[in-house]
Formats: sequence, C-alpha cells, structure tokens
Amino acid sequence: MNLTTEFTIWLLLAFSSILMLRTTAEELIDPCDMKNDDGTMVMYCSCTSNHLPPTEVICYVNNDIPKKSEARPEWAAIATLTETIYLEFLMRTRLMKDFPPPLVFQKMSKLRVFYVKMAEIDRIPPFAFQNSSSITEVNMKDNMIRELGLNAFSNMRKVEEINLDTNNILAIERNTFVNLPRLRHLVLGANSIEVIHDQAFKHLEFLEDLELPKNNLTYLTPEVFMGLKSLRRLDLMKNTIQFLGNNVFMQMPNLEDLDLTENKIISVSATAFHGLRKLGRLNLRGNKIVEFLPGTFSHLQMIYFLDVRENELETFSQELVTNIYSNLLNESMQLIMKGKTHFPRGWKYRR
Repeated sequence: MNLTTEFTIWLLLAFSSILMLRTTAEELIDPCDMKNDDGTMVMYCSCTSNHLPPTEVICYVNNDIPKKSEARPEWAAIATLTETIYLEFLMRTRLMKDFPPPLVFQKMSKLRVFYVKMAEIDRIPPFAFQNSSSITEVNMKDNMIRELGLNAFSNMRKVEEINLDTNNILAIERNTFVNLPRLRHLVLGANSIEVIHDQAFKHLEFLEDLELPKNNLTYLTPEVFMGLKSLRRLDLMKNTIQFLGNNVFMQMPNLEDLDLTENKIISVSATAFHGLRKLGRLNLRGNKIVEFLPGTFSHLQMIYFLDVRENELETFSQELVTNIYSNLLNESMQLIMKGKTHFPRGWKYRR
C-alpha cells in the first residue's frame, strides 16, 4: 500500500467521523424545545426556564408511547436533564404503556421528585430506580399498575415517600422494597391487593405510616408485619378482613393508630392487640363483631379512642376495660358505641 492510498483511506475515515458527529448533533433533542409540529413526537416538555439545565420539568404525553421504546429520542433527551429536581409526566389519556427506561435516571443525579399520573404501566420492572439514589418522593398514583417487580424500589437511600395509590396491584411480594433507610410513608391504598407475603415489609424498619385501605385483604398474619418496628400508623379500612388472630399486630410495638373500619371482621382473638402498648386510637367501626373476649383490650395502656359502632355487639362488659378504666375516666377518652350496652357507674362514653 503506497502513501497515496493510505492518505486516501485516512481521509475517508476522517470524513465519515465528521459526518457521524454531525448526525449525532443533529439528532440530539433539547428536552425543553421538543415540539410536535409533524405529529411524530410522543411528548413535549415544559421547563422552568429557557436555560439548560432546568430544575423543574413537566412532560406532556400526547401520543402513544409503545412498550419497549427505550431507543426513542425523547428518552435520550430527558436523560440529559442532569440538574433537574422535579420531573413529572402528565397524560391526556393513558398513553404511556411502559415504565421509563433506566437511561432516564442514569445522569439525573439531582432528581428529587418523580411523578407519573394517568399512564397505563402494567408493571414496574426489577431495579426500576437503581440509578436514582437522589429521589426523595415517588408518586405513581393512578397508573393501572398490576405488578411490582423484584427490587422495584431498592437502594433509594433518600426516598421518604412512595405513593402507589389507585392502581391494580394484586400482591406485595418479598423483596420489593429493599434498602430504603429514609422511607417514612408508603401508600398502597385503593388497589386490588389480596395477598401480602410474609416478611414483605421486613426491610422497612424505619417506616412510620403504612396505608392499605380499599384493598381485598381477607386474612393477616404476624409475619406480614415483620420488620415494621417503627410503624406508628396502619390504615386497613375497607378491606375484607374476617378474623384477627393471636398476636397479629405484635410486630409493631410502636403503633399508635390502627384503623380497621368497615371490614368484615366476625371474630377477634383475645390476644389480637397484645404488644400494642403505645396504641392510642383503635377504630373497629362497621364490622360484624358479636362479642369481645375478656382481655381483648387489657394491654392497651395508652388507648384514648375506641370506636366499636355499627357492629353486632350484644353486650360490652366491664371486664373488657378493667385494666384501662383510668383512661375511660379521662376527659380526652372517647368510647364510641351504639346498641345494647352495659357500663359501670362513672364511665364517660359517647353514643
């Protein structure tokens, strides 16, 4: 090969590289300048300022985002938002069919709030947030989510709140929520949850507020709540729970507020509430309880609110509250009942 030939090959390679760089530059989309003039863009974004990088970005989805769309240029554009703190996706109808690909989070090291609403995301994949250690809040309310993959929420060391309300989640598996040391509030209400596997929350030792209302839970075991040693509030209202078994809530020694309103509870074990020495509020209104066994409330030393209205109680004997009688004489105590009841002299109660 002579010098002329070598120079020609070198010149062709250099020219190809220039063309490639030019093509890449032309394909790079400014996320704050995404338009849909020709109808091909699936979304456009509104930024807080005209200068990149913006700190707050709201993206409006106006065309279908098909599943497995990781290569779409819109995702690559959003991945350049390295200084963004708040990222929200809004849809006119349910156009987003899949969870954003990992590249969206890879360089967004300052992202704090991730918010998606009115999508149709069937599944949050395993390790969905593995590259999002800066996020403090995830709000994915009302997205038709049915399944949470293994470690879907894991290694998010700064997340404080996760909201998955109003989806179609059927079960909570083990190792879905892992290594979330700052998580304090978890919302799983208004889903279709029938099963919570034993130890599903075992990694959430610092969680304080767990919302599970309006699901299809029928039975609870102590193992379901294993690990929730810091939990202060548990909302289980409007499920289909029928029985509260022995020591079912014992794994939550710091629980202060327990709401079991409008379930289908027929039977309550005498030891169901054992271990709840800090419980202040207990709501059992709107169930089918016929009687409470002696000792049912004897360990609730801090109780100040007890609602047993709209059950099928025939009597409510003095024995049930012998150990918490001093609480009943306190002006702040509310014992709320209705129906045929018996009280010793001096009780303060409200019908």
